[in-house]
Amino acid sequence: SQSPYMKRVAGKLVNRGVRVFRMDLRGCGEGAGHARLPYHPGRSQDGLWAVRYVADLCPRSPLAFIGFSLGANLGLKMMGEFRDKLPTTLRRSIAINPPIELERSACALERFFTRIYNSRFVKCLMQQVEASTKLIRRNDLLARGKRFRKIREFDAYYTSAVWGFNSVSDFYADGSAAPWLKEISIPTLILASQDDPIVPCEVFAQTPRSASVELHLTKTGGHLGFLGRKGSDGDRRWMEWRVVDWVTAEEPRVALPKAA
Repeated sequence: SQSPYMKRVAGKLVNRGVRVFRMDLRGCGEGAGHARLPYHPGRSQDGLWAVRYVADLCPRSPLAFIGFSLGANLGLKMMGEFRDKLPTTLRRSIAINPPIELERSACALERFFTRIYNSRFVKCLMQQVEASTKLIRRNDLLARGKRFRKIREFDAYYTSAVWGFNSVSDFYADGSAAPWLKEISIPTLILASQDDPIVPCEVFAQTPRSASVELHLTKTGGHLGFLGRKGSDGDRRWMEWRVVDWVTAEEPRVALPKAA
């Protein structure tokens, strides 16, 4: 929840009069040192608990769920998997660059020009392990940490195992949002780009989705980039303004201007 783009989006929404809650996943942010099990992108139950908590806290307020990258996959899975358990005040959602087929994104990270992302993600995961003193098998993981070069290696050795999956492939299949898109009933916007190095854009055309799910695919934008033309919007943060447009629109279907 401390990512710069999340803070900027939150600030833009607050300036529009929208109350914003930012969620820390298991073992992250203020949750470091509390969780015994690590977060993973298929933990849609965690998203459901958070949404219900906010709904109880603000019973008269319409809610919107905003997810980025892995959090976007989690949100989409939640919308479909728990469609009958969501608060009635949850009116719309938006998912930015969601890796809806985790196996394919893991493979994309192993290509030559995306290896830097792979090593960076592993480094971030190990930093979270170091900060999370209550994680099970933590000492064993820290002892082996420098041996991991790929996110798949980390997930195969640790994340999938501690969550009880037979293999990392089973773990990725269970955690992917793709099978659930056709079950989503809340107006939902997926914002993705054709040049995303982590999320192959073909997956969206190949995945059935309900009439409630709208896909906006840009030619450029990368992974959580989406810079606009100079002088457009209030700044060049095209993606952030589109989130604001979607959340604040009277009707949750708006025509999006093109990114640069």
